Amino acid sequence: MFRSYLLKILFFLIPGIGFLLLNYLFLQNTGEMLSLPQLVHRQQTDSGSCVYGTAIHDDTFYYKLEEYAYRKPDVAVLGSSRVMQLQEDFFNSSFFNFGGSMSSINQGEHLLSLMMARHKPKLILLGIDAWWFNSRFAQVKYLDHPLPIQPRFQLEHLFEPVSFLFRGKVSISQYLRILLHPSFSPAGGSCSIGVSARFTGVGYGPDGSYYYGELVEGKTPDNADRGFSNTINRIRTGSNRFEYGDHVDPTHWAHFLDFVNTLQTQGIPVVLFFPSLAPTVYREMDRERDRYGYIAELKQLLHRANLTFYDFEDSSTISSTDCEFVDGFHGGAVTSARLLLAIAEKDARVQPYVDTHSLQQLILQNAGRASWSNSRVTTDHEADFLGIGCSK
Repeated sequence: MFRSYLLKILFFLIPGIGFLLLNYLFLQNTGEMLSLPQLVHRQQTDSGSCVYGTAIHDDTFYYKLEEYAYRKPDVAVLGSSRVMQLQEDFFNSSFFNFGGSMSSINQGEHLLSLMMARHKPKLILLGIDAWWFNSRFAQVKYLDHPLPIQPRFQLEHLFEPVSFLFRGKVSISQYLRILLHPSFSPAGGSCSIGVSARFTGVGYGPDGSYYYGELVEGKTPDNADRGFSNTINRIRTGSNRFEYGDHVDPTHWAHFLDFVNTLQTQGIPVVLFFPSLAPTVYREMDRERDRYGYIAELKQLLHRANLTFYDFEDSSTISSTDCEFVDGFHGGAVTSARLLLAIAEKDARVQPYVDTHSLQQLILQNAGRASWSNSRVTTDHEADFLGIGCSK
């Protein structure tokens, strides 16, 4: 009786366990199970542009610290996802992009402490998001320590491939091909680590910059910001980073000053700048300017604190166009190149690290695009992914 009961249990359990083992093999073959030191070593020693894009880990903060410690760059850029298009190709010195690791001033404080313990750069570029200082977006809640690093393997990860299949992120045939041929990469590229990099070409390069993959190639039909509709709606409703506010929050401002003072005390030049908005989005913001009093106040406070900064919020000041943006508030690689060139032409601290002639050529050859092609990553071309009539 007991034996019969046990056999029935095993009859149902064995297929399930087998499927989970196949899921583990799928994740292992895509590189999702690599430890951070392992994946960074692979990225940095691969002969091509190895892209890391995970679909199961929330690891940008610690992944980039590991990458930074490996590279020990002369120049580092800090900021949110809005600075992720600054690339090593723009510089004539070693470079690393921490973009995406500093979504708030508090997170930046933790990042600064940990990065300085690993390596001290010669120059830091800091992209400022105005909403960091708006308490309606960033509640005044400061953590004493960064969130702990998560283990690379968690039991719930084994169920993720099921979600990929149901959502159409991965087809059955692709799932099977990954199991049988670990090097299979639907998105192309000589080296792709992680599900997102393998299947969509999305992820971080060895210099910390970001590849948008299928989005800029026009293979994402449900682009949420087509025609900048999503960003404009945020402005009109005062939501999701574009909350209205009259004044700078004093706690955020005080922490920001401490952050900059820490860098200055370390003897590291820090160049402050405001990343760009797409021209169409900037005009929409300008119409609502009376609801965003805190932004003008922030720039006044920076002046009073004798902090030099470069304001590229209006992208027309660097001759960028809507077609050079990924969405309403993320400038692409060409916009970022224009931004860096404008800084280098004015700032003696930046000039030694930038070949302005090469940067001018890159901009000239790729004007009107959000990115420029890297055949080591993909052979596909950029499309009019925003649906605004861009000629690519």
